[in-house]
Amino acid sequence: RRAGNRHGCRVNSRDGTPMHVMVAWALRRLPGHKGNIDQMAAEIESNPNFARQLDRTPRCGTKSYPRYRDAMTQCFKPGRYAHLLNTRVKVNGKLVYQLLTVAGQSA
Repeated sequence: RRAGNRHGCRVNSRDGTPMHVMVAWALRRLPGHKGNIDQMAAEIESNPNFARQLDRTPRCGTKSYPRYRDAMTQCFKPGRYAHLLNTRVKVNGKLVYQLLTVAGQSA
């Protein structure tokens, strides 16, 4: 049985900083404004204001993969946020993501 409502959408709105803002903040702190999920998560977790807002409950079907990491990858879906880019390049087996400026250049 699925938690929440029958459509699988959030039942209660989440207060706090939107995930795309946290991700953009993390990428600004990384060299070249690029990084993988682990690097972004480490930056976000290092910020006490962001860290307390993260949903650390395990994703369905896993024992330990936190839901906030899924939310991070959702920020990079095509058409979702123009300033967040999935480069589709892998380094050491992990996708690299990038923060863009409005003009499409690296921030």
